Amino acid sequence: INGIDFEEVKVNLAKGEHRRPEFK
Repeated sequence: INGIDFEEVKVNLAKGEHRRPEFK
């Protein structure tokens, strides 16, 4: 998992959203 994607996941979780970034 890229660092940027990981940060995005944390932000989404903080917003209460379970949106998954594109895992490659």
